Amino acid sequence: MDEQMRAKLGKDEPVMICTADGVVLGYFTPTTQPQKLKLEPQIDEEEIARRLADRTPPTYTTEEVIIYLRGLEKGQ
Repeated sequence: MDEQMRAKLGKDEPVMICTADGVVLGYFTPTTQPQKLKLEPQIDEEEIARRLADRTPPTYTTEEVIIYLRGLEKGQ
């Protein structure tokens, strides 16, 4: 690793990793001093609620699926 890359990745905060044409590949989070990181959620609680309300098709809990599958077994 060259010194320029080491300097960029050696910060106490996440660093965005992109391709040459600007596509974000991910973030590098240094482990040297994790207590200093200021990680913030990308979305707030309202956005989570909105996304959950907008979901289609319907979703089912694991328990609902198990009940449905057991009902199919009894129908055999």
